[in-house]
Amino acid sequence: MAMISLLPPAYVRLIANVTNDNVEMLVLGMMYASALSCLLVDAWRSRRVHPAFAIAVVLVIASNHLAYWAQTHDP
Repeated sequence: MAMISLLPPAYVRLIANVTNDNVEMLVLGMMYASALSCLLVDAWRSRRVHPAFAIAVVLVIASNHLAYWAQTHDP
């Protein structure tokens, strides 16, 4: 999950080469998809989801969403 937390700058560069519209939302979507795909692979391989992994996925998604909110929210 630590590696997935480092992916947003790479996603931004990838998306910015294609389009400049709604880049933030596309990056959030790609982050959610990356975290959830890791969770699905873990569930498929071990036939269950480890609680620590599930908590880590929730924390990664929440931290990315809060970072987006903090960047776009006007005080």
